[in-house]
Amino acid sequence: MVAAIDGSQYDEKYYREGLGPIPYARTNTWLGHFGGVADGIIRMVAPKTVLDVGCAFGMLVESLWDRGVRAEGIDISSYAISQVRPDMVPYVRVGIATEPLGGPYDLITCVEVLEHVPADEIAPAIAHMTAATDVILFSSTPEDFAEPTHLSVRPPLAWIRDFADAGFAVDLRSDPTFLAPHAILFRRAEERQSEDVQILCARLVRERVMSQQRYGAMMAARNEVKRLRGQAAELTTQLEAYRRLHP
Repeated sequence: MVAAIDGSQYDEKYYREGLGPIPYARTNTWLGHFGGVADGIIRMVAPKTVLDVGCAFGMLVESLWDRGVRAEGIDISSYAISQVRPDMVPYVRVGIATEPLGGPYDLITCVEVLEHVPADEIAPAIAHMTAATDVILFSSTPEDFAEPTHLSVRPPLAWIRDFADAGFAVDLRSDPTFLAPHAILFRRAEERQSEDVQILCARLVRERVMSQQRYGAMMAARNEVKRLRGQAAELTTQLEAYRRLHP
């Protein structure tokens, strides 16, 4: 993932241990996830060319290629780039969002990247992305402050305003939640969205995040009830067996 200028911290250990309970690796779980994201991108945008900024192991890049979309990727981590599928090597490179990106591209994806970028580098990163495309699929966690490499965790409204400053607006017709509940699709716009619309968009993103959290809590509670019922049934069986042996 793209982050501060020094990418050495994004090594094998980081991808194995630093991205949550599931190690980030070329497994069916992650490949299936990125395949689903690629399908969603094609349905929503139908791009012919894509640049994935912060491509990590290039799994989104390869998923797009496998579906007929010409995709490229950059990542700050030389380790991550070394893990790409062999046939994808010509299309990915070590690079950072705060440098010119080339293009133009039909779409740039920037997935969980800019929270890793120091605050004073956010504006240059957005400027380079918006110079290279008219459409950006963007997500950045609004809450994960605990991750040591997260330097710029910000609420959705801050990102919406920054992209508005660069001439981009939230695509109100899109639903990018196939990527993440806090994902936003930005498009170049002739007019700036009003502050009221920006606030409403940010509230919608927040509601999506909270809805997922509530759903997760509900499923966790259901699993706990199921566990307790199983435990109770087992204890009941043991008690009945004891009573038969000790009438």
